[in-house]
Amino acid sequence: MSEYSARLPIASFSFTQSEDSVIKAAEAEIVSRCMERFGFEYIEPAPVPSFEGDGSDDRRYGIMNLKLAEKYGYHAAPGVPIPRDSLQKDAASVLFGSLEPYPTGKIVTEYHGTKVPKGGCRGEAFQQVEAPFEPGDDASAAYEISVRSFTESMHKTRVVKVFRAWSSCMERYGYTYKMPLDPLNDRDFLGEAEANSVEIQTAVADVKCKNSTNLPAVWFAAESDIQRAKIANSESRLSRLRVNHAKELENARRIITNG
Repeated sequence: MSEYSARLPIASFSFTQSEDSVIKAAEAEIVSRCMERFGFEYIEPAPVPSFEGDGSDDRRYGIMNLKLAEKYGYHAAPGVPIPRDSLQKDAASVLFGSLEPYPTGKIVTEYHGTKVPKGGCRGEAFQQVEAPFEPGDDASAAYEISVRSFTESMHKTRVVKVFRAWSSCMERYGYTYKMPLDPLNDRDFLGEAEANSVEIQTAVADVKCKNSTNLPAVWFAAESDIQRAKIANSESRLSRLRVNHAKELENARRIITNG
């Protein structure tokens, strides 16, 4: 499995992909009902992958997907955003609550005598589904663990050792990088609209070296150990976060059920 981020211990305090889909479905229900109040028939588009290709584009430990490396190098594969200009101007202003992208555009407060919610129908959906359960400080506990465990893991002996093995492998391909995240920040690859052949060849070698040295799995194991220790020290805050998530999910399911 390549979804290392989703399998880290701290990930259990976040919504799973299926749980997030429930929340998005509840928001889509509210958006559609809201748009109907203004005379628009609107169905929220289904969520789309944030990348093309099979498998994961998880980059916590650098690029790891060979198929994406072969096609995009270190560039992020294009997502499929919901185009604002595909909607009629009036419908878009009600959906987003502004004439231009919210919050920088001119705010729309009324449409044909009916008050438009702050942030439009999207804003109304957020206020009913997510806003009542904003985790506040408890969420920062999970975030801090995620950030600090990542930084600390890079100094663990077994991780340093596998970094060296990966670097040696890259040298055999003709590339000089000390750390697995270095290629992602290579100035030669930044700012270009598309990956050139050199970038793609480098990215492919990168992934192959990660696979041959087992780097992602070693790094993941080390970081997981660190996270488990940190989670034990933040048990009360993380427990409240988990309870809060459960309440938000219950609310979302109730909205879907009640239509």
